[in-house]
Amino acid sequence: MARNARAEQLREYGWSVLEGARSEQVLRMARQVNAVSYTSAREYAGRSLFELLQNGYDAHPRDRRDGRVHVLLDEAEGEWGTLYVANGGTPFTWRNVERVCELAQSSKEVGEGIGNKGVGFRSILLISDAPEIYSADPDSPLGPELDGYCFRFAQKVDVEEFLAGEDNAHEVAAKYPPLQAPLPLDDVPATCRQLAAQGYVTIVRLPLLSKAARAEVRLRMRELAGAKVPVMLFLDRLAGLTLERRAADGESGDRQEAHERYELTRSEERFDVEQDGAGHGFPVSCATVDLGPSGTFLVARGTVEKERLNSTLAKAVGSGLLDDTWQEWKRSAVVEVALPLPAPRRPRRGQIYTFLPMGEDQAAPFPGHVNAPFFTKFDRTGLPSDNPLNVLLLDAVAETCLAAAAVLRTVPEPSMGQLAVDLVSWESEKGSAGRLRAAALRVHGSELADVPLVPVLAADGAPPEAGWAPPRGAVLWPDLDLAVLTAHRAYEAGVVVADPEIGGDRLKRLATLCKALACPWEPGPELLAEYVERIVGGLPLPRSGESPEQWSALYEDLAALFEDDGHVLHGRQLLLAEDCTRRHTNRPLDRAGTGTSTRTQGKPSGQGARREAFFQPVRTEANQSEAPSVPALLGKRLFSLHPGLVWKDRGERTRGRAARAFLEQEGLVRPYDTRGLLDHVRQALSASTDLRLRLQTLRFVFRLWQPRRSLGGTEISSLGLYVPSADGRLIRASGAVFGRGWGRASVGEDLAAVVAGGQDVSKSLKAIAGRLLAGPEEFDKRGDETTAAEWRAFLREAGVADGLVPVSSSDALSRVDQGRELSDRQLVRMAKVSAEVQEQWEPYVHWPGVYYPRTPYRGTPAWQLPGQDVVERLGQEARLAYARLVLHGLANWNDERFASVWTSAGSQNSPDTERVTTPLGAFVREQPWLPVRGRDRAARFVRPADAWHCPPGLEEEPSYAPTVDHRLRHLLERGKAGDRLREMRLPTWDDPRDSERLIAALGPLAAEGALGAEDRPAAQRANERAWRHLVRRARPALPAGASLLAESEDRLISVPLSALDGGDSDGDGDAGTVLYVSGERDGLTALLIREMARPLLTLPGVSAEAAELLAADHPATVRHTDDLLFTVTVDGARVNPAAMGEPLVQQLPWLTLAVGVLCDHLARGPRASEAELSELTSLVRSVCLHRYRSWDIELDGRPVTLPGRLGGVLPLPDPKHPLVLAPAGEPSWPETTRIVVALAELLGRREFGDRLRLAAHQLASRHADLRDPGQEELADALEVTVHQVEETSRRIDGAIGVVLERCRPFLVHLLGTEAANSLFLPPPGDTREFQAHLEEYAAELPVPVSEFIARARAARGTDELRRDLGIGFAELNDTLRAMNPPLEPISHADEHEEALRTYLDLRKKELVNRLRWAVLEGFDARRPMPDWPSVRALDWITAPEAWTYTVDMADTGSLEAHVEEQLALRLGRSVPLPRSGDRLPAPDQVRGANLRTITGLAADLAVLVRAAGHPLPTALTGVEPAEEVTARLEAAGALDFRPLSPTDVVGWLAALGQWPDGMAMATDPERHGLSEGDLDRVRNAAGHERRERERKRRSISVGGRDFDVHSGDFTALTRELDRVLQSGSAPGITAAGPLRFTDPRPQTGRTQASSHTRGRRYGGGTDSGLTTAQREAIGYVGEWYAYQWLCACYPDRMDETSWVSGNRRKAFPGPSGDDGLGFDFRVGSGSRPYLYEVKATGGEGGRFELGESEVRAARQHAGNDRWRLLVVTHALTPHKMAIQMIPNPYGKRGRGRYREEGGALRFSYLL
Repeated sequence: MARNARAEQLREYGWSVLEGARSEQVLRMARQVNAVSYTSAREYAGRSLFELLQNGYDAHPRDRRDGRVHVLLDEAEGEWGTLYVANGGTPFTWRNVERVCELAQSSKEVGEGIGNKGVGFRSILLISDAPEIYSADPDSPLGPELDGYCFRFAQKVDVEEFLAGEDNAHEVAAKYPPLQAPLPLDDVPATCRQLAAQGYVTIVRLPLLSKAARAEVRLRMRELAGAKVPVMLFLDRLAGLTLERRAADGESGDRQEAHERYELTRSEERFDVEQDGAGHGFPVSCATVDLGPSGTFLVARGTVEKERLNSTLAKAVGSGLLDDTWQEWKRSAVVEVALPLPAPRRPRRGQIYTFLPMGEDQAAPFPGHVNAPFFTKFDRTGLPSDNPLNVLLLDAVAETCLAAAAVLRTVPEPSMGQLAVDLVSWESEKGSAGRLRAAALRVHGSELADVPLVPVLAADGAPPEAGWAPPRGAVLWPDLDLAVLTAHRAYEAGVVVADPEIGGDRLKRLATLCKALACPWEPGPELLAEYVERIVGGLPLPRSGESPEQWSALYEDLAALFEDDGHVLHGRQLLLAEDCTRRHTNRPLDRAGTGTSTRTQGKPSGQGARREAFFQPVRTEANQSEAPSVPALLGKRLFSLHPGLVWKDRGERTRGRAARAFLEQEGLVRPYDTRGLLDHVRQALSASTDLRLRLQTLRFVFRLWQPRRSLGGTEISSLGLYVPSADGRLIRASGAVFGRGWGRASVGEDLAAVVAGGQDVSKSLKAIAGRLLAGPEEFDKRGDETTAAEWRAFLREAGVADGLVPVSSSDALSRVDQGRELSDRQLVRMAKVSAEVQEQWEPYVHWPGVYYPRTPYRGTPAWQLPGQDVVERLGQEARLAYARLVLHGLANWNDERFASVWTSAGSQNSPDTERVTTPLGAFVREQPWLPVRGRDRAARFVRPADAWHCPPGLEEEPSYAPTVDHRLRHLLERGKAGDRLREMRLPTWDDPRDSERLIAALGPLAAEGALGAEDRPAAQRANERAWRHLVRRARPALPAGASLLAESEDRLISVPLSALDGGDSDGDGDAGTVLYVSGERDGLTALLIREMARPLLTLPGVSAEAAELLAADHPATVRHTDDLLFTVTVDGARVNPAAMGEPLVQQLPWLTLAVGVLCDHLARGPRASEAELSELTSLVRSVCLHRYRSWDIELDGRPVTLPGRLGGVLPLPDPKHPLVLAPAGEPSWPETTRIVVALAELLGRREFGDRLRLAAHQLASRHADLRDPGQEELADALEVTVHQVEETSRRIDGAIGVVLERCRPFLVHLLGTEAANSLFLPPPGDTREFQAHLEEYAAELPVPVSEFIARARAARGTDELRRDLGIGFAELNDTLRAMNPPLEPISHADEHEEALRTYLDLRKKELVNRLRWAVLEGFDARRPMPDWPSVRALDWITAPEAWTYTVDMADTGSLEAHVEEQLALRLGRSVPLPRSGDRLPAPDQVRGANLRTITGLAADLAVLVRAAGHPLPTALTGVEPAEEVTARLEAAGALDFRPLSPTDVVGWLAALGQWPDGMAMATDPERHGLSEGDLDRVRNAAGHERRERERKRRSISVGGRDFDVHSGDFTALTRELDRVLQSGSAPGITAAGPLRFTDPRPQTGRTQASSHTRGRRYGGGTDSGLTTAQREAIGYVGEWYAYQWLCACYPDRMDETSWVSGNRRKAFPGPSGDDGLGFDFRVGSGSRPYLYEVKATGGEGGRFELGESEVRAARQHAGNDRWRLLVVTHALTPHKMAIQMIPNPYGKRGRGRYREEGGALRFSYLL
C-alpha cells in the first residue's frame, strides 16, 4: 500500500472516531476513557521510559537475538526538548494502529512479550501530550525510509475544528480522551530520518510537556544506564540498548555533559554440562550472558508444560483473577534464574523481573535474579503473590533452582558449588520452605531434607558427589578462628562437616533454610560438646616434663566455642590432670549430687566419688598468703590441673585469662581459693552423709568467714551447711530457727515460748520444736559473748531463720490447664490447708476471674503461718509472744508471702496476672492477734483494722480508744512492719490519711459511752482535726454506715449517717434526724440549736466544706447554720428591720461613747484610726431597738424557745438595719446588761459583750442614770480613766476630718469654690463649729444642715452621699476634676459592666441565634471559624469607656444600641445581624448531640485510619481522641449549628487538615477495603496501648520497678527507696562529699521577678508530660533523697523532725508538716537554722519554679546564705541521682546566675 493510501486510511479512521463525539452516548464513554487514561498514566508514574523500552522490545520477533533500541533525548528540540524511542523490530501494522488507539486493547499475544494490557503506552501522557509515531512500510521494512504508518493523535484544537459550528464544541474538546483518533503526518523530522538510516523501523517521538517532564526523562535515563540491577539481563531479543542525551545549546559548558551516550550490550553463549539425569523430569538449560560492564551471569531456564499452564490459567480465569484473554496463551511458559559469575564472596538477594526489573521491593527469594511472565500489578512494579498464575511460576522457579543446582553439583569447579548453594539458599519467608519441599518432590522425587544440598569435606580425589550430603546427615561447624577444634579435626573424628571453603555467609543462609525445613544441621550445644569430647579423646597426652601447648590451645578454643553454653561441658572428659591423665570436668550441684553411684553414698571420706577439679594454687603480689588449708576429709575429694598449662589468650600472648576465666565461670574447674573451696564444700555436703564431714565443714566455713565477716561474694546459705539442733541432731541450717539463749537480738525466746505453749495442739508448732537451734554454748565452748554474737550473725547468713517462717503445703497444686477452672473454692481446695486455716482464709478469697479462660495458669504458693490456726487457744503471754513474732515477720517477710500470684502460662506478649490473698495475708488482716489496751488498761486482741496506732510524739494520746499495746509499739517502727500493718488497714491516730476512719470511730465511742466528761475536749479536738484533714483531700468521702460525733445540749452523741437518711439512730436521735453544721461554737444559731437538743457538728474553719460533703448524700437532713432560715414574728407580724424600732442610742445615748472607748483604748492591736472609730460608732447609731409583747421564733421551719438566760433579748443582724428585739416594758439596767451583749453581737465585736455587760452591772450597782451616766461613772465601769473617756468623746464628736473631707466636693459644687474654701479655712475645730458656719448657706443646701452633716457622716462613700443629696453624676464629676488639686472622679465602669452583663445574660439565647444565622453559610461550606468560640461567648463585648464618668445608669436602649454596634463590627458587617433565619436546634441541644457523636466516633476513627495503613493525624493520636477532636471542632466553630453525622465529622477533620491525604472521607470500613476483623485487631492493639499508657501515667519507675502513685500512698515506694539506699545503689548519697555550694554559671537576662505568681510543690527540671501524681511523687523522692543526704552531711543535727514539709508524713509517723513555710528542711533549732528547699526532676535539671511561700522565705533570707536550694537530678535513676546545693536566687551569691523564664517564677541555670 502506498504511503498516501495509508495516510488516507489513517485520516478516515480518525474522522470516524471523531464523528462519534457528536453522539451523546459515545461522548459519555469518551469522558470515561479520558478519566481512565490519565488515571492509568498516574499509576505508571516514573515508569514511562520502561514502558517505551518494553514496547520496543516486544516489537522484535521472539526468535531475534540482535535487536536494538535507541533512546534519544534531544533537549535542543522544542521548548522543553523531545524524546525519541526507536526500535529495529517489526514496523507498525494497521492492527497495531487500531490497538494503540483503543484503551486496554493490545495487539500482543499473551506470553509472547512483556506487555499485553494495552494501557502502558498511555504512561507517556505525564511527559508529553502530543506523541507522534513514525514507522517503516510493514510490507518492505528494509528500506531507509519511514514510509509506513506515520501519525499523531487528535488534540483539543483538532476536535474543536472538526466540531466547528456545534454549540458544545469547546466543552467536548476539553473532555475528549487523548490517544484516540490518529491523524496522518506528512513530514518526517530530521532526527527520525537519521534514526531510520541507522536501521530503526519504528520511532516514537515525544515533544516534552514541561521542564519537570524533561527532568523526569533525564532521571529515568540515568537510572537505566546505572541501574543497580542489569536491565538487559533477560531481554534476549536485544543485542544493544543505546541511551543518548543531547543538551540544549549553552545549557552545559562541559562537552561531556552536552552529549551523553551509554551503550548497554548483551550476548549469550550456551553453557554445556553433562546432566547425568540430574533434575530427573525437569530439564533445564544453562547459558552465560555477557552484559559488558554490567557483568557476566549464569542463566538457567526451565519451562512450564502447556497442560500444567492451561490448568492454572483456567482456574484463575474461573475465579475472576484473570480475564479471558489469558487463555489465549499458546506456548509453554519459560522461567529463568540468573546468578553472577564468578560467584561473589558475599551473595546478595537479587530482583524479580518480568523481562524488565520490577519495583525495588520485589526481591528474589535467593541470591540471584528471577524472570517469568508474571501477572503483575497495573504499573508492573509488584505482583500479587496469591494469584494462581504467579504461584505456579514461583513453583517453577523453585524447580528450576533445584534442577540447576543438581546440574552444578556435578561440576568440579568450586565456584559452581558456590552457585549451587546460592540457588537453594532461599530466604525463610512465608511459603518458601513449603515451595522448595514441593519442588524437591517434583524434581528429585524425594524430601528436600534428603537431597544432597550441603557441601561437605571429603577425601582428596573423591568424586564430586562425595562432596555433598543431605542436611539430615551434615554438620555446620562453627565459623570461628579455632586452633585445635577445627572443622578438619572434626572430619578426622568421623563427623560429616560442611566444607568451610564454600564461605561462612553461604553456609549460614543454607543453615537458615534447613532450620525452616525442621532439619537443622547446626549442631546444638549438647551435640557439639559430644563431638568436642570425641576430638579431645584423640589428642595425644604429653609425656612427663613435656609442655602441653596443644592442650592450652584446646581450652582457648573451648572458651570461644562454648562462650554462652559452657554448662554442656559439665562432667565431660576434657581436662588434663597433673598426673597427665584425662579427667572429667566438674558437675553442677544437682548433677553431682545425683550422679554419684549408690556404691559411694555415705562413705566417710568420699572414696570412690568423682573428684572435683581445681586450678593450681596461685600467689599474686596482692595475695602472698598461703592457700587456705582444708580438712582432710575435704582434701581427698579434689585434684589439680596440669601445672604446665598456660592460660593465655591467643589475641594477647603476654597476658589475659580468657580460657581460665571460662572454665572457672562455667564451674568446670574451681580456683584454689576461698570461693572455689566453698563450692567444693557445697558439692561435698550434697554428696556425703558423713557427720564428721558436716561438723568439720561448719567450723571450717566459720573460720573462713570470721576475719572479714564475709566470704567474698559467696552466700553462706547456698552451701547447705548443717548445724546442731536443741535435741542433739544435725539439721540443715536452712531449716533451723533460733531458740532460747541467743539474746535480745533474736526472737528465739518468743518462738520457744509459743512452741512450748502450742506444740500439743498444733502440728506446725510441733514441727518447729524439732528445728530449734541448739544454744550458743554448743558452738562456742568458751562462752565468749563476742564469739556468740559472731556465731549468731554467721548462722543467720547460713540460713537459720529468726522467728516464724511462713510455710505452704507440700502437696498443694499450683497449676491448672485452663484458667476457667479457677474459682474461690477451687483455690482453697488446691492449697491443701487444714480445716481451721481454711475457715480463717476462705471468706477473704475473692477470685477476680481470668482474661484467658482456656489458657494454663500457674500460681505461687499459698503461704500460712505455723500456729495461726490455734493462736486464740494460747495463753495470754504466749499470745503476746506470738504477736511480737508476727510484728517481727511483718518487718522482714517478702511481699510474695501475702498474695498468691496466678499468671497465664501461654500468653507471651501480655500475660494475665491475678492476685488473691494468702492464708497468712488473711490472718494478719482479719484475725484478732494484735494486742490493744483501752481505758481499763487490760490487754485484748483485735484485728489491725479495729486498733489504733499512736506514733511517737503524738500530742494527745486517746486513753478512750483501743490503741496498740505500748509494749509492742516500738516494733511497729522497725523495717516494714508499720507500713505492712497500714496495708492491713491499721489506722494511725491523727494521721491525715486516716481522717475518715477517725471521724467514723469517734461516733461509736460516744454511743458506747467510752467518752467521759473529761474526754470531751480532747475528742472534740481530734474530731475537728480529722475533719480539717478530710475536707482538704481532692476527693473526700466518709465510710458507708459511719456514725459521726456531734453535740446535743451539754453532751457528745453519735449520729449515724443512716439516721440522716430517715432511718433509726442509735439512741441519741430520732427518726429523720437533721444534723446542723456550724463554724462557730458560741454563735447565736449554734446556741439555739443546742437549746433545741438537736445534733450539732461544730467545725471551725471547715464547716462549709464539711456541710457540702455531707449534704451531697443527705441533702434534706444536713444543714449549715449559715443557710438556716431564721424567722421572727412579733405581735403577729413578720419582723421588718427597715421599718421597726427606734435608734438604740435614743434610749441609751452613752452606748456610742462606751463602744468608742472600748475600741479606742481596750481593743487588741494598734489604736483605731478616726475613720475606723467613726465607722464603728456610725454602726452603733444605726442599731434600732424594737419592743414586743409577744413573739414566735422559727429556726429552719421549726419553732424555737429562747433560753431563759437571754431574757427575751434577741439580736437580728441586717446589713443596713441591724435590730435588737426586747420585751415590752420600761428600760432597766438588768435588761440593759442583755441588750449590750446583743449589740456586741451585731457589731461583730463579740469580745466587747462581756465588758459592756460588766460595765452595765457596775453602773446598775451605782444606781447611775440609765440614759446619761456621768463620765466618771462610765470610766469606772469601763476600767479606764476619765481623761481617756474625754479623749474618745472628742475623737467621736470631733472626728471632723472625715466629715470635712466628705463634704468639701459637695460644698464646692453647691456653693462655689470661694464660699466653700471659706468654710474650711481656717479648719473648724469640731462638728459643732462646722455646723454653725454652714448654717449661713442653709438655703443653698438640698437638705437641712444637721441632716447634711449626718448623711455625710453616715455615707460610706462619695457616690452614696451624691445619691442621698440628689446631685447629678456627670456634673459632680466635672466639679471633682475642676477642683484644686483635682480629685479622682467617680467611676461607674463596674456598674455599667454589670448592667451590660445582665443585659447579655437575659438576651444571650436570642443573640447567639442571630450570630448563628449570620455565619451559617460559612458553616455549611465547612470553612473553619477560629474566632467563633469567643464570638459566641459574648464576653468580648464591654461597656464603652465614654460612659465611665458621664453616665450614671445605662438604660436598656443604650445597651441595645451598643451591643448591636459591637456585633456588626465583630463580624465585619455594615448592617445589623439578621433577626430570623433557618430553623436551628437550640445550642445546648446541638452541642450535646455533637459531643455524643464525637465521643462515640473518635476512637473508631483512629482505629479506621490505623487499619487503613495511614499515619494518625494529630487530632486522633491522643489517649482520648474524642477530647482533641471535640476541642478542634469547637475551636473551628463546627459544633453549634446543625447535628453532625459521622461523615460530617470526617469532613470537618479534613477541612482542618486532620484527615490523611488520599483517604476517602467516609466511616464505612468497606469504602477503605477493610473488614470488621481488621478493625478489631487494631482496636485490641490500641486497647492494650491505652491500658499501658494509663498504667504509666499512674506510676513512676525507680530503679527499674514501677510504683502506682495515683492514690498518694507512697508506702511501697518508700520501701524501695530504702532498699536502694541499703544496697548502695545510690552513690549520690553514699558517696556524698563535703557540704559546699555549686554555683551556676553567670547568665544574662532578667533575674528579678514579680511575686504575683503561683508555684508548685514539686520541684524543678523540665518533666513535661507528667501527671500531677507523678510530679508529686518525684517531689517526694527528691525530698527523701535530700533527707538522707542531709543526714549524712549533718549527722548530729538532723533527724526526722528537721523534715518540715507535708511530704514528711509519707515517710514518718506523727504530725504532718506545713507546705506554707517556704522550705522543706530546717537544720538546727537555734535562732539561725539552715533552711533547705528541695527541687527534684527526673532529668538533667536546669530549671525550677518557686511558689509564693518559697519566694517570701527566699527574700526574707536574701541577706544571708541560710535559705538554700537542693536540686535533685535523675531522681528516678538511683545510680545517676545527684544532689547539688545551689544558692538563693535572691541572695548576693545567686545574683546574675539565674534567668527568669515565663510568667511564673521559673528560673533556669547552667552548672
